[in-house]
Amino acid sequence: MAVNWTKGGGVLALDHKSILSIIAFAVVLALLLAHWLTGLRGRMAARLVLIAFLLLTLAYPGVKFVADILLG
Repeated sequence: MAVNWTKGGGVLALDHKSILSIIAFAVVLALLLAHWLTGLRGRMAARLVLIAFLLLTLAYPGVKFVADILLG
């Protein structure tokens, strides 16, 4: 965010990295809220953690794939 701000682009660039990261943090927030409200544990909680990890994995290392393959 700081780099985007200093380059004059704005605070948040809406690219695939930002969108997938925001969705991943929303999944983690949903997991924390579900645990706090209902005591969610076990298999469902593990699936939500793995989904968040997958989204973050797609967000950051996927940059090279998007830049080279899809936009290239």
